[in-house]
Amino acid sequence: MKTLLVATDFSLPADRALKLAQDLAAAHQGSIHLLHVVEPIGAPEDIDPDDEAFLRDLKDRATQQLEVRQQAINDISVRCSVVLGHRSEAIRRLADELDAWLVVLGTHAGKEGGISRQVVFRLDRPVLLVP
Repeated sequence: MKTLLVATDFSLPADRALKLAQDLAAAHQGSIHLLHVVEPIGAPEDIDPDDEAFLRDLKDRATQQLEVRQQAINDISVRCSVVLGHRSEAIRRLADELDAWLVVLGTHAGKEGGISRQVVFRLDRPVLLVP
């Protein structure tokens, strides 16, 4: 089965990317893996214990948002992940782990050098950018 990895920051462009991924998954008998990355300041392994509760809260909120999106999708297998790390690296790592057929990202107009650009140059697989 073809897996489409959709990374989301819960923005309007990310929701448009998810909608397009749904259409592609349906057309190609694929599945969707929906990812949100909580990015700490600094290295994830150097998180201060005082920040752990804050990051855990962010991960819990992100999980709730992913579940809302997952429940709105019918007839397509959807899995969700929330990970702690640097966004472009976390997306690359999960794309490799899943052997994703396609990575789908929303883009923010006028943000040159953003996460989507970093992902495009880090991945050795197709990436679809959705404005």
